[in-house]
Amino acid sequence: MVSRTCLFVVVLAVGCGTGSDAGQGSPEVVPAGEFDVSLGFSTYWGSAGAVNRTVAVDDAGSVYMAGGATQAEWPTTRGPAHAGGSADVAIAKFTRDGELVWSRLLGGPSEDYAYVSAVGPNGELYIAGRAGDDFPTTPNAFDTTFSGGRGDGGHSPSDAFVAKLSADGDLIYSTYIGGSGDDNARAIHLLPSGAVIVAGGNTTSPDLPTGAGTAAGPVLKPALGGRRDSWVAIVSAGGESLEFCTYFGPNDDRGRGDETIRALGVDAAGNIWIGGTTSGTDITPTEDAFQKTRGSGAEAFIAKLSRDGRRLVYFSWLGGAGPDEIETEGVSDSSGNFFVAGSTGSVDFPTTTGAFQTVLSGGGGDQFADAWVARIDNDGALGAATLFGGSTDGPEAFFGPVVDSRGNIYVAGRFRSDDLPVTADALQPLKAGPAGVQDVFFAVFSPDATRLLYGSYFGGFGLDRGRHIGIHRSGGEVYVIGETESDDLPLRDAVQTSPGGAFIAMFRMGEASGRGRLP
Repeated sequence: MVSRTCLFVVVLAVGCGTGSDAGQGSPEVVPAGEFDVSLGFSTYWGSAGAVNRTVAVDDAGSVYMAGGATQAEWPTTRGPAHAGGSADVAIAKFTRDGELVWSRLLGGPSEDYAYVSAVGPNGELYIAGRAGDDFPTTPNAFDTTFSGGRGDGGHSPSDAFVAKLSADGDLIYSTYIGGSGDDNARAIHLLPSGAVIVAGGNTTSPDLPTGAGTAAGPVLKPALGGRRDSWVAIVSAGGESLEFCTYFGPNDDRGRGDETIRALGVDAAGNIWIGGTTSGTDITPTEDAFQKTRGSGAEAFIAKLSRDGRRLVYFSWLGGAGPDEIETEGVSDSSGNFFVAGSTGSVDFPTTTGAFQTVLSGGGGDQFADAWVARIDNDGALGAATLFGGSTDGPEAFFGPVVDSRGNIYVAGRFRSDDLPVTADALQPLKAGPAGVQDVFFAVFSPDATRLLYGSYFGGFGLDRGRHIGIHRSGGEVYVIGETESDDLPLRDAVQTSPGGAFIAMFRMGEASGRGRLP
């Protein structure tokens, strides 16, 4: 039986456009371009209060989404019932036509969420996030014991977790990673060997297992610095060991703000790309950094860590005079380039020559006024970066991104502005919700971020948030997931028509021909 929650997946189209510094009033309309977009399917999913954070697409075109279920009424087809805590990890698999393959929960009596995911060549699903006491682990896992914590940021005490499920939804392995403080995982990257790089979010634990790795030699940062640090680890293919685990980040954050890693990738030499945000200052950028001077407040950063976790290969700041943040999840391409996205309040946020938007259009200051997306080239140069936003003060943010075989950059996000630039072929050219209420927005940029190839709102009259985006390797379908309070989302071939807290939709991308808008 299907219950109440909304989740969405969207396929985006590409058109060509001209740059803009800001918009006022009604949306600026950018000429349409290369793709014909149609809504493949769109459906509500889950139950009220859902948290829907991550999406992954396998080679067959099946789509997996995961987050958290706060209600016992969550629809499942296999596995245990809701464990009775404040949230269980919730996972569902759909075909590319929107048919439900399976749905299951994974949790204990506390608070458990999946934040990030990756999918293997045979449809194996890897998820990571936060977990409380008595979260289900497997017998030979690296760590089967919850280590504690006092609760942090409004959450219950937590360790990070990493789990692997089969294409049929069976639990293959599940392990904690954590110490006596609070820990979470907010980034993941699957290696060809089947091992996974996972990174925190952050930790307040002084006793992470930095000495437990199988790699030789001391790690980059074996001890906690400041009040909290981010962290990076590699979990073995079977989940039974760590190759390494290291703290990461400045030592002088002193609890002034969050310190987190939310994006991972791999460069052409196998070094680990890292994207995150910190309030600390005492890291020295490397000589090849594209930005050596730190801005003020919370600042985004880009780094490379050696494959064995022992050396800082590269470090650059990314931001300006206001707050700057990297959002989930980041991706690297076959050439080792790294793509990240987020939000900023910096009037001097770094953009590249000819970028689609070079001037902050929201209020700035201490607010996350505009979204942004960037490509950092394999050699550490800032290859492409653009702002994106409207005249309404934030928060406005992009999540993702993902890229196609031509290097086009796809992002989804949440926006309050009703004057965002849209392309002439937008399925939903106007914001549906009232002033100041967030709607989902989908955008595709050219590889150099100079052109908006596709831009469209997606949502209903209530609050709608785009949380992540996925793409099939063919580029033919793009999926966006998120959360909604709208009861009037555009639906097609929905497996659940009753509204709730999350949704999934899929848009097909074809060659440009006829176009049509959502009803």
